[in-house]
Amino acid sequence: MSDDTLTVGTDRAAPNGALRLSDLMRVLQDRTVTLFESVGDGYDAVSERGLAWVVTRYRFEIRRMPRYLETVRIELRCAKPRHGVYPIEYGVIAPDGETIVLAVGHWLLIDTNSRSASGDDSIHLPVTLERPALKTTLNIRPTGRVSVTRHRADYSRCDMNGHMNNTRYLDLAESLLPCDYQMAHAVTQADVIYRSEIPMDASFDVQLFEDGNTFYFEGLGPQRLFLIQLTYGDPGKGD
Repeated sequence: MSDDTLTVGTDRAAPNGALRLSDLMRVLQDRTVTLFESVGDGYDAVSERGLAWVVTRYRFEIRRMPRYLETVRIELRCAKPRHGVYPIEYGVIAPDGETIVLAVGHWLLIDTNSRSASGDDSIHLPVTLERPALKTTLNIRPTGRVSVTRHRADYSRCDMNGHMNNTRYLDLAESLLPCDYQMAHAVTQADVIYRSEIPMDASFDVQLFEDGNTFYFEGLGPQRLFLIQLTYGDPGKGD
């Protein structure tokens, strides 16, 4: 198990004073990269073998998000890899010891030439779990009212892999919801499925499905790109 602390500063706090979901994902990914580097299989090391780390899906169960100036502890727990997938479980622990966010991410190594899964499960991470406590959603079926908007993977949304950074998908999703709704509601669950990378400067459509307090965002290009499901609680829940 690996752990660290995070204090929510002004650069990470949303207008409602809570940590942005995309910033939480960035923190978890940074901690994961540090973990990979600690066992000698960070990005530079695997790139020499023609491989790259990518994350294919996330799930978050949120009691509440950390608040501005609150210091929380971040825990990482590794589950046994299966078929080349490395599940990492994350816990966000409040000062009183309560787990306020539980998450799981599925990481795998892809071949940088074919951009397909390598199936490599030989990385020796410090495994402490047989399986994560959370199960990621295998299939999300969007329902409800639909709207469509056009977007582009511009320079500011992309990373050194030459594609749209996976944390930017959550920023994009939240930008499509009304500000007053997000000020009055707290996200309680988030599921993200990455189906195909979006190259830098590529254009794509996002279909937004609205079903009560649950919103689905489906990215479409020449193929299906991603699917995000965000569920919000009643006003004030999660504060």
